[in-house]
Amino acid sequence: MPLILIIAAFAALVGSGGSPRASIYMGKGEHDTAEKILTGCLSLQIIVSIILTVILLIWNEKICYSCLVPVKIRFLMRRHI
Repeated sequence: MPLILIIAAFAALVGSGGSPRASIYMGKGEHDTAEKILTGCLSLQIIVSIILTVILLIWNEKICYSCLVPVKIRFLMRRHI
């Protein structure tokens, strides 16, 4: 559960920053600028996703221990990460 919250928090960080800016420029009629902002948000989200994936793949055991995952469930978590 905490891993999902961390991933959702990073997605919300990128989305809640870029969406209002793009909406403002769309309201002004500057669709090219809004498109550049949304493209930047998508690129940033992809980069953040890759970084989080690498972190989870490298330190998945330590993350399991720090999230207090029961021993019986750790093997399932390892398979899904």
